[in-house]
Amino acid sequence: ALFLTRLLTPVNEVFRRRIRIRHGLAAAATMLVLIAGLVGFSFLIVPPIADEASTLGVTLQEALDDVEDWLVETFDVSRGAIERLRSRAADEFRALLNASEGRFIDGATFAAEVVAGLFLALLLTFFMLRDGASFAGWAMGRLRPDHHERARRAASRGWYTLGAYLRGAAVLGIVESIAIGLALFFAGGSLVVPVMILTFFAAFVPIVGAITAGVVAVLVALVTGGVGSAAIVAIVAIAVQQLDNDVL
Repeated sequence: ALFLTRLLTPVNEVFRRRIRIRHGLAAAATMLVLIAGLVGFSFLIVPPIADEASTLGVTLQEALDDVEDWLVETFDVSRGAIERLRSRAADEFRALLNASEGRFIDGATFAAEVVAGLFLALLLTFFMLRDGASFAGWAMGRLRPDHHERARRAASRGWYTLGAYLRGAAVLGIVESIAIGLALFFAGGSLVVPVMILTFFAAFVPIVGAITAGVVAVLVALVTGGVGSAAIVAIVAIAVQQLDNDVL
């Protein structure tokens, strides 16, 4: 909610100061802009995924066959050993699914908690946009008078730093998503737009986000383009992440 509030504050200020509407209406209009953006992203992501979903199973099987042929031809690995490994992996996966059936209620509870948490975050974002300044003034009034100026400076700098972090993450997300998206496209992979959007949003999650987005991009390239495409995307993903870490 805090991240969303900082991200949406410029939009909220436009409604309040330029269009000159009340705080509650400005916050509501800002939330509508957010919801419209989320709906737009959904329309952008869902159709490509739906188009590819029916072929992913067959393509994954073909990709695994290509990997098997490559291992046999390059490293002189026994094809029987690879087949046994694949069979064992399939058995372990089926056993995992069977074990998970007993925890279905826990999974459903977790899903309900996630939905409730997202709803609560949106609700808190609305109230932060509407009453954030009033709450800050109230909190400042709880302090001793000689601490007001110091607390005001600290809060102002913290708010600025949070905005700078989000702007920096957005720049990294744009660079990474464009680079990986182009690599996936020219390597012959599919689901380019969903991977680019996932890569952009993953940039806002420190450390884990970039790694996760890179792994997903490589897997998508493997499934939809083959081993060669996956190798190209992996090289580009590693290079882009090093560029981000050492330069950007």
